Amino acid sequence: MRENNQAKKIDASTIMDAGDAVHQFEQLGGRITIFTPFGEDPLMHNPELVSQRETELKQQYPDFSRFFRTVVNSNIIACFVKDFYI
Repeated sequence: MRENNQAKKIDASTIMDAGDAVHQFEQLGGRITIFTPFGEDPLMHNPELVSQRETELKQQYPDFSRFFRTVVNSNIIACFVKDFYI
């Protein structure tokens, strides 16, 4: 497979800025849907509760690899069951 690799390094200056790319695309008649953030963090105005949430999350899930594997393997419910094992 290595002999079919067509990847080549390119200079970073040849890559257009995202905003410029969007502008050029729209100038050529394209349309891009701009997604806005969904909802609002109910704790965002209470730094003490934000800190508590982060602390408890890190205590319950100190290693996100297990959580990540579970989500990737479509076992979402197991992510929220305390002390689940894979």
